[in-house]
Amino acid sequence: MGSIVEVPVIVLTMSKLKQVIDNNPLLKNQNIDSASLYVTFLYSLLHHFDHKIIEDKKQNEEEISFSDNAVYLYCPNGYGRTKLTNNFLESRLKVGATTRNWKTTTELFKIAQTIVPQR
Repeated sequence: MGSIVEVPVIVLTMSKLKQVIDNNPLLKNQNIDSASLYVTFLYSLLHHFDHKIIEDKKQNEEEISFSDNAVYLYCPNGYGRTKLTNNFLESRLKVGATTRNWKTTTELFKIAQTIVPQR
């Protein structure tokens, strides 16, 4: 018999996902390529954390912005090269998280709109 593996899952309502998408402050910068945008969804609301430790990990041209339930990342050199990884953010923010690229995030919302009737 195999062992049981517990996998944490984040479930968002459509309105919460839309809020995360609509509130991305990095989209205000016209020079940002959306292919280099990421969202780190948080399992719980953010509380006190040391911004400086996280900001100090940014590399050239990277940007980071925090909301209560998400972290917005701009990684122009690719997510594979950033030090602002999901594991790093989880450890510094003391909250579980999962990171998705911007295209996946917006596509999930589009799919949800086709499944869930609009009210």
